[in-house]
Amino acid sequence: MYDRLINTIAALIAIAAIATCTMLGFRFIVVTHVENYELGYLWDARDGSITRIQHPGYIIHPPIVTYVYTIDLRPMQVCINANKRTLNCKLVRFNPAGLDKFLEWHGTNDYAINGTNADGRTTTGGLDDILMSYAFDGSRTRYPFLEVLGEISANGEKPITDTVPTTTAPIQAPQ
Repeated sequence: MYDRLINTIAALIAIAAIATCTMLGFRFIVVTHVENYELGYLWDARDGSITRIQHPGYIIHPPIVTYVYTIDLRPMQVCINANKRTLNCKLVRFNPAGLDKFLEWHGTNDYAINGTNADGRTTTGGLDDILMSYAFDGSRTRYPFLEVLGEISANGEKPITDTVPTTTAPIQAPQ
């Protein structure tokens, strides 16, 4: 009787271990979380199609063929510095309306502020660096994925030159 009890307990422990491993595997392979301040999109590896995720939260997707990527939508300050002195700063954020053009130019990836995504992995070219390049572009071109919320010069005053044109120039791919 004692041996039967030991075998039953061992079987229950084995079943619990298998169930736990299965649930954890499902969570880490099939389920991804999109925060409320992120724009999530699915990239299908079979045909290259991109589908925008309409709501934050947990997203269940087929593994290997579909990948979930995110872009941070929070405003960020980007600055031009020289010799430890700030010359010019802008408050910018990603505009979700320009997602298609942004992905066309920069490809699919997790784009986070400071080049670190939610998992703590370093990404190639942080979103702040990418948006800074376009925010301080001297051609005065309006980019559909960039929203400039404010600007401050080195002495704390608003710069004399207006960086946001009143007319939209045609967008050309970066050279």
